[in-house]
Amino acid sequence: MADPINDVSDAFDQLFRALVAELAGRHPEARLFAGSVPTGSGTAFQGHMVYVECSWPGRLPDEPDNVILEVQFCHLTTAPRVNADVSWGQGPVEAEFASGWSSSDEWPEATPIVLAQLSARMPELVDVFRRVVARGRPIERSENHYSPYPTR
Repeated sequence: MADPINDVSDAFDQLFRALVAELAGRHPEARLFAGSVPTGSGTAFQGHMVYVECSWPGRLPDEPDNVILEVQFCHLTTAPRVNADVSWGQGPVEAEFASGWSSSDEWPEATPIVLAQLSARMPELVDVFRRVVARGRPIERSENHYSPYPTR
């Protein structure tokens, strides 16, 4: 029996690995990496994260030096939830799938409909990641923040 969360996670992992290959040639000054890791083992928040990350070695300590496009699943053993975003380390969020949440408990449930919506929106999030990598710096506050999923 197919597991929709694993299927979506595997598809994003393949997409992100292809994105690394694409962007590495265009941005040799950057370090790109794709990964897929379990999160929250042994807790109620047990989940999984699939991501592609770009960093710029040699930047000054006060300069932003990494951006990540991540898809996070949580509560996999109870009521699975999902979210995705493009963000700078612990800094600004450039784009997100679901916004207006204060904790992962408020993310959308990882239903087949929501997973299909996330899959449909992923090309837009990937495009934001491409633009951010090309820009090499966080978005200015006056620029538009992008959230394809309705806010709460």
